[in-house]
Amino acid sequence: MKTLTSSTYYRIFVYMIVAILFSGCPDKENPITPSENNVELGTETQLSQTQQGAGSVVTISKPGNQLNGMTITIPNDAFSGSRPFTVTSFEIKSHKFGSNVNPITPLIRVASSGGYANGIYEIKIPITLPQGEIPLVFIYDEQTGKLEPMIVQHYGASSVTVLTRHFTTSSIHPKSLYKHDNVNLQGLTEYSSFFVSSLNESLLNAAGTISTGFTVGVDDWEFVNWGSFISPGGHCAGQSIGAMWYWYEKKSKTGEKLFNKFSDNPNLWQDNARGYRFSSVLQSDLLPQSLFTGFMRNTIRLDTNIDKMKFLTTAGALYVTHEPLYISIAYQDGVYSDNKPKYAGHAIVCYGVSMNEKKLLISDPNTPNNAQSIELINDRFKPYQSKLNGNANSMHFPFISPMAKTSLIDWAKIESRYTELLNGTIGNDKFPAYTTYVISTPDIPLTNNYVTTNDTLRLYTDCPTAPWGWNVDGKRRILTTIYNSNGNAIQINEGSGLYRVQLSEGDNKLGVLVEGQQGPDASNLDACFVDFKWITVKYSKITLAVNPSEYNGIVGKENSWDAVITNLPNNINYTVVWNFGDGTPEQKVENNTAIKYTYGSTGSFTITVKLLEKSTNKKLAETTAKSTITGTGLELTGMYPTKARVGKDITVNGKLLGATQGTKAVYVGDVPIMAVKSWSDTRIVFTIPANTVTGLVRVKNGTTFSNGFMLTVVPELKITSISPNTATEGTTVTITGTGLASEDNSTVQVFLSNVFGSYWSLFEADYIKHTDTEISFKVPAGVGSGTVYVSNSYDWVKSNMLWLTVAVDLSVYKYVTLEPDRIQGTFIDEKGNTSTDVLRYVYIYATVNNVTSNGFKAEFIQDTTVITDGSGGKFTTHWYSKYVITGTLTNDSNLISNIKGTKYSKTTTTAPDGKVSYSLDSGYITISNIKWTARTTQPEVYNGYNMELNCTDVFKLCTFAEHRESSTYQGEKTYKALKGNTVSGVNSGCRVYLKFRKSR
Repeated sequence: MKTLTSSTYYRIFVYMIVAILFSGCPDKENPITPSENNVELGTETQLSQTQQGAGSVVTISKPGNQLNGMTITIPNDAFSGSRPFTVTSFEIKSHKFGSNVNPITPLIRVASSGGYANGIYEIKIPITLPQGEIPLVFIYDEQTGKLEPMIVQHYGASSVTVLTRHFTTSSIHPKSLYKHDNVNLQGLTEYSSFFVSSLNESLLNAAGTISTGFTVGVDDWEFVNWGSFISPGGHCAGQSIGAMWYWYEKKSKTGEKLFNKFSDNPNLWQDNARGYRFSSVLQSDLLPQSLFTGFMRNTIRLDTNIDKMKFLTTAGALYVTHEPLYISIAYQDGVYSDNKPKYAGHAIVCYGVSMNEKKLLISDPNTPNNAQSIELINDRFKPYQSKLNGNANSMHFPFISPMAKTSLIDWAKIESRYTELLNGTIGNDKFPAYTTYVISTPDIPLTNNYVTTNDTLRLYTDCPTAPWGWNVDGKRRILTTIYNSNGNAIQINEGSGLYRVQLSEGDNKLGVLVEGQQGPDASNLDACFVDFKWITVKYSKITLAVNPSEYNGIVGKENSWDAVITNLPNNINYTVVWNFGDGTPEQKVENNTAIKYTYGSTGSFTITVKLLEKSTNKKLAETTAKSTITGTGLELTGMYPTKARVGKDITVNGKLLGATQGTKAVYVGDVPIMAVKSWSDTRIVFTIPANTVTGLVRVKNGTTFSNGFMLTVVPELKITSISPNTATEGTTVTITGTGLASEDNSTVQVFLSNVFGSYWSLFEADYIKHTDTEISFKVPAGVGSGTVYVSNSYDWVKSNMLWLTVAVDLSVYKYVTLEPDRIQGTFIDEKGNTSTDVLRYVYIYATVNNVTSNGFKAEFIQDTTVITDGSGGKFTTHWYSKYVITGTLTNDSNLISNIKGTKYSKTTTTAPDGKVSYSLDSGYITISNIKWTARTTQPEVYNGYNMELNCTDVFKLCTFAEHRESSTYQGEKTYKALKGNTVSGVNSGCRVYLKFRKSR
């Protein structure tokens, strides 16, 4: 076939061709070995191992070897110093790439450290090309298991020449993207492996449409290539490469489309600031202009005679890999000062080929979501019509060249830039820093969720490094455009970089577009994209109201009003201006909302109130109120109580109420009260009826209301539930209901049934929680099953009753009774008079502290004792006494032979805790011939003994002052009077209750 000797046909490595910022670094501790080979290799042959400098040529000299004569031409200034070059070949025994891949050379591996070169390596590979076939050169990437086409510069029957910038395929992809994570090519850290394959041209011609899966409107960016501040001429290469990279590295794994992926508003392309800056940054990273100029002058020879070769190798690459290719297009745009051609270029993506129509199917960043094509006519490309950027004039581009992926582009750097895109930091190292300010005193940076009380937002953007702008007050103002959520520009230009935006009350979603101007002089400036951000500005309107808004008063009486201001910032000093509508001068109050005023005439008046910013007198808000002033009228001066339950009487005091009610009425809120019990000129008494709610108590006379007092109607005192309703000692129980709280919570008591058949009361100190709807407490010792109710002595009400079951462990607690059920004796007063039946009621509560086989000891706590002469309580105290007794369990029923009293002198004092007082009249008590027998309430024995208590001691009644310490009298028992005798209530009969507890 005819040999196509291509001059290097590439025109514009423009905007993409080179990136020398950095190359990927391999993990030298983990050499590379495919864990799943797509290529089975055979014999290995080392072809060359040399140290080479820039501008030299690596030549393979292996007579008889298929690759004898292969050369690698190293460009001038490719790198400093020298680099090692090791060339090895491997027999390809088999592969898994399908029938369209037909290797005609061994696998060639070139190892050379140092990453991407500052130029392009030219590799000439000897081949024997079958008739009717075209050569395709593929890089084999062991990490991904994929093939990547290389740029074919020219080919003939005996050789093919390709281009690359590196031999570091092994270190390009981040490890997170590796298909094989188990790699080891002994001793090699940076290398590239490639081979030449042939493809029958007839297969391509019969292929119809070759597609890749890359789809316009899905896999391209949604914005036009308008250019930006760092790429004012356009960022077509960055935009095209970014779309291809996302398709290769992200969509293939996640399936997520790129089109509008980073846009919050499809109607506004600028809001995809991350994607737009990403494209511009890639343009800046991948295309240093000095390198491009050198490539164009020294390396690239544009030749349309090889357009068919470009078309076929492009179609072949897509046919085998089904992956899109980067296409560079160019036209001559004059000459340089040395008369050498000057080229302008554009970058596009080829995502398919129509073999029937001989068209390359194109995605052009100047026409997103709009498919284009380049047609091959008579073996030459028809010049493609496009622009250098979205703003440029339309031009014809005759020079069309396919480009490679990683072989010319620093692919590894794109991943780190994409991470910056996701983090929202993309371009911060490239684009100029700026701050958007809100006009204030001082000016405030505009941030998301900014809150203002002004309905107008005045702002500007300061960019200190901008080459063009307005210098105002030490700031360098640049262009700012504000959009609403619909994508419409809404700012008003006030000049010199200052803009005004009208806000709506509430949240305003604003898009802030920042642009810098670029150009040769002030008369030729273009607005260039810097950034775009959505922010929310909350306009909290300052509101003003008057309390009361409608006032009924009496002439000559001082009245009070208050201005109610909302949303006023704390740092604003203000003035409230009052006009009472009666012709008197306005009154001004600074930084205060309250005012008092006395009307001198009757009538209906409109009060006008204005809120001004003190420093500027700017009106912030205005409102009105009504005032009705009468000559004379009734007046309320007080009310008691101000908090009560339904059914309680309320007393209202006042003036000029009238001797009788007549047609007047009492209102609670807006409801008239019918249950008025009494009415006079100064006092009204009424009863709170059912269904009354909290409200203002006023008196209405005709159409006029008096002043009022707030009455809080307390809910009905009611228990709705007890949880749990079965408990034991120490269980936390919660009563739920209504009206459980009081103005004085100390008056609220919970009454529980106790083991004595009466009630046990709890007070505020016993509660864990106490609210109007809930009281929580722990069940105390001595509480039994029975009813529970709540009482409030504040207003003398009592709730309904609910049942609480208190479970008792009968193996722990036993109850016994005393026989006889009353203690009889003789009382002798100070005059020698006697009476019997002195000690009527005695209650003793005991706890067993220690139980042995021989007996026990008990602690007796005397709850209630009444000493009386039978006619009304001669001897009374109010105190709690505690006695400690040690005893044994026996069958002896003779307990006490004698108890003698001592003389009491009349005493009045205060108990040691300062809370309780008592009084005793003088007298003697003599008790004799008493026997007590303790019997269990259940027919059980305890530790093998009958439940009987024997005491052989003398009990001496004591006064508080005389006998606080222990007194021991005949026998084994000791009674210890700790605090004295106790009286706290009277029950019928004389009964002793003993509570026994096992030792612990």
